[in-house]
Amino acid sequence: MTRRAVIRGVVYFLILLLAVGVTWWAASRFVSQRQREAAASPPPPSDVLVEVVRGELADTSSYVGKVEAASAAQVSLPASKDGPVVVTSTPLGVGSTIEDTSPIIYLNGRPVIAFHGEFPLYRDLREGDSGPDVSMIQHALIAARYPITASGTFDSLTAGAIIDVYQRIGLRAPMTTAENERSGSTDQSSNTTQSPQVVTLLKSEALVLSPDITTLASVPPVGATGSDEPLAIGVNGNGITVTAAVDAAQGARLSVGMCGAIQTPSSSVSTCITSIAPAQQSSSEERADQATATRLLLTHSVSDADADQLNGLREVPIDINLSEPLEDVLLVPQSALIARDTAHASVLVAHEGALVSVAVDSSTCIGGTCAVTSSDSQLVEGARVKVDNE
Repeated sequence: MTRRAVIRGVVYFLILLLAVGVTWWAASRFVSQRQREAAASPPPPSDVLVEVVRGELADTSSYVGKVEAASAAQVSLPASKDGPVVVTSTPLGVGSTIEDTSPIIYLNGRPVIAFHGEFPLYRDLREGDSGPDVSMIQHALIAARYPITASGTFDSLTAGAIIDVYQRIGLRAPMTTAENERSGSTDQSSNTTQSPQVVTLLKSEALVLSPDITTLASVPPVGATGSDEPLAIGVNGNGITVTAAVDAAQGARLSVGMCGAIQTPSSSVSTCITSIAPAQQSSSEERADQATATRLLLTHSVSDADADQLNGLREVPIDINLSEPLEDVLLVPQSALIARDTAHASVLVAHEGALVSVAVDSSTCIGGTCAVTSSDSQLVEGARVKVDNE
């Protein structure tokens, strides 16, 4: 074979190889209408699964609180129905801890007994009375280790506790009758045959102090009278006060006694709202924004044990429970629920590569999360449910 023939063969082979390559390239570039439509269509959506967790569900109101050192304050002593008073004894010394049910001072020979609470007594409390003031005194009695419940009703157990408070200081508890109540008088020594007598806590013998007040800073001397100016004692707090200003709309959902948590960088601290009052502000602030004229100032309790955790902090997040939290419940996203009707729902649970419909017996939803119960054993902690169900 001549050299020319070899070269010719090589050229023919290359031409053939080129033709095959061009044909393959052209075929690969050709796309049918159906292929183009298929390529343009999005891939079928995949199921989004979320794990069922166990936890707490609570409806909360959140805001930022201000942490400040507690300062000394003067607290006026309750007025007497009998007119002018004189200090006859001061059993509690300056610097002493003020405990619930302890007598702070004696006026006209009668004790003024300490109770911690949110507001002063505005009436005499008689056995059978009901209201938030009764509940407040009951909480103070419980703090003093009396085995009663804060039912809000001045029942026989509460009456027994008041009797014991007075017996411990060598006195009889005040007694009143229905007739006394109508006339506005009390009788602590005599009996009457017209009406049965009931145990009474006189507002003139009960001094309600803010929950953060812990020690006695000053006390009027024996012999002092309230003729020139009202008698008062000096008190000190527990070192920390937490307040927050909220607008009227948010404040309308809050009330004294609601509890929650103060969040710190390392933990949370239990707290309750102890008072709600209009927030003080300058007239220029009111003119600048009329909405601020209706802002409310909230005061929160902090126990002595927790006060140290707030030292050095200036502002803290506060979460207050608006209702009783649901604890230790199964939680799923609200988008996982498929409503069958207004009273029943179900969820799709991933099981062995498929989605299984599981009936939900009950559900409570707050903020996009639902607490659910089910008698089906497939809906448990750790199971995965499909979300974004339509």
